Amino acid sequence: DFRFQRPQQLAVRYAENGHRVFYFNANHYKEPSVYQTGENLYVIDIHSDSFTAIYLTDWEQQLDSVKKQFKNILDSYCIRDAVTIVDYPNWIHVAQMLRKEYGFKIITDYMDDYTGFLNPAEDLVRSNCEKLLETSDQVIASSQFLSDIACKFNEHVEIVRNGTEFDHFHKAYGVREGGKIIGYYGAVAEWFDVDKVIYLAKNLPQYEIQIIGDVTSGENKLKKCPNIRLMGEKPYSELPAYLKTFDVCLIPFDTSTDLIKATNPVKFYEYLSAGKKIVATEIPELLPFRDTYVYMSNDNGKFLEYVKLCLSGKDTLQDDEGKMALARSNDWQKRYEKFMILSKECVPKISIVILTYNNLEFNKMCLQSILNTTAYPNYEIIIVDNHSTDGTGEYLKKLKNRHPFIKVLFNNENKGFAAGNNDGMREAEGDYIVLLNNDTIVTRGWLTAMCRHLENDAELGMCGPVTNSIGNEAQIAVTYHSLNELNQFSYNYTTAHLGEEYREIKVLALFCTMIKKQIIDTYGYLDESYGIGMFEDDDYSEMVKSKGFRITIAEDAFIHHFHGVSFKKLEDERFKKIFQYNKELFERKWNRKWTGHKMRAGVDGMTNLDNLINLSEEKWKDS
Repeated sequence: DFRFQRPQQLAVRYAENGHRVFYFNANHYKEPSVYQTGENLYVIDIHSDSFTAIYLTDWEQQLDSVKKQFKNILDSYCIRDAVTIVDYPNWIHVAQMLRKEYGFKIITDYMDDYTGFLNPAEDLVRSNCEKLLETSDQVIASSQFLSDIACKFNEHVEIVRNGTEFDHFHKAYGVREGGKIIGYYGAVAEWFDVDKVIYLAKNLPQYEIQIIGDVTSGENKLKKCPNIRLMGEKPYSELPAYLKTFDVCLIPFDTSTDLIKATNPVKFYEYLSAGKKIVATEIPELLPFRDTYVYMSNDNGKFLEYVKLCLSGKDTLQDDEGKMALARSNDWQKRYEKFMILSKECVPKISIVILTYNNLEFNKMCLQSILNTTAYPNYEIIIVDNHSTDGTGEYLKKLKNRHPFIKVLFNNENKGFAAGNNDGMREAEGDYIVLLNNDTIVTRGWLTAMCRHLENDAELGMCGPVTNSIGNEAQIAVTYHSLNELNQFSYNYTTAHLGEEYREIKVLALFCTMIKKQIIDTYGYLDESYGIGMFEDDDYSEMVKSKGFRITIAEDAFIHHFHGVSFKKLEDERFKKIFQYNKELFERKWNRKWTGHKMRAGVDGMTNLDNLINLSEEKWKDS
């Protein structure tokens, strides 16, 4: 709230578009605090005993302290799915910690040439800037100059330039009374061409030059000119009122500095929002607009000539409507939309494959739990319906029409578990594929958790969650009896076991399993020889292990499982025949005797029998 610029503008847009935003201030002298400044927008102070501001420290020597403070925020606000947007290089160690332990991808908003800052911490900032550019999952540069630098360190670089809050600054549009004023607002530092402004003042003594903003360089020289008025810093909310009085707006930056070569001036778009005439130095990012939306010269005499042209009304710049049209097309909302696309693209895409066969109420429950709970930013749902006859097909068609990331395939017969899932996996675009039963309820952070384990370990091929009901080590003891209790239990359990794995397993049950797409592409799909179902999970686990990959259970991902909904509709004798046939098939294929699955210590077949969610009593929001 010191100066409302790019980071603040983007934070506000994310919040206004429905995302929870946690904005960490760069000063560390206050006690830890969180205050909500708008819907979905939280401003946070963290504390350092040794350093007052982020430019003085990168927290490397205080990682335990900063980790504890961040963990408190993450746990208190149930943050499980997020991206970390880094605006200052010295946050690098915090961002890397969040990625490793929580799976939050790093986006560097590269908006300044940090190597151009002249301060005591210059070497630290420069070094961390290079490390951050190298390690980021996505770099978003605000100018071509910065993009060229970033491309030396990272191949994932895009440009999103600065913008304007058009409606805010458009308030300054309109005719006004009184003498003509030449104006500038923003900081006045070593990169501000003080001498050029003084030259203007001396050659235009009949006009007042107003400078709004903090002056840290050249103040004494500026004060000597009687027609230069230093007005100090003004709140963002008041800037349009001052802008309205300007007849000519200046951007007099020293273009010999790398800092200015890297700058895409926010005030250019803000000035245009009010239809103002602009005279600037030859800032590279403004060259495409030269002589159309802005006059530009580094030469003092030519700069003066352009200002006179604008004051006299004899300039040939775009008319007011043209200027404002350009500004409107560069509104911060447009910038946010590009940021949001890049936020999704830097996160691996996950394809969730769900097989349905009747059981309409379970299908609704499963799908609505995904839509209502999953904040992971880049996923698709592929539903394969094995010829349902209970209204499931009609429901899926409606759902597909409402959500463009949902695909539905309709089979003309019940092709069985393996063949149906294979149909879905062939349509998958994701880097990871989740096979999810339709008799499940997912919980907060489930995709991020499993994906994090797979990303952090090249030897890991498949990962599953813990659950309330399954016939192997994935089952844990639970204490809930309702949906609300389920969500609370899940969050408490997975938070307590963040980053942990249960590795001593032979089989991952495919009621919910995430698989690296490269494994499927390289070694194939589920074996369809098992027909309607059973033993596919044993078989695929065996295949993955035979190729040198590990399998694991993520202790920080929890899925409620009703267990065996489809197979409970089979008669006992038919179930036994399918079981026996598929067991023998498995044993022949892998040339060994099949052994039954084990439970973890403290869990047996009687565990959780009284912890059942009554499906008919739960109200599912139709998302």
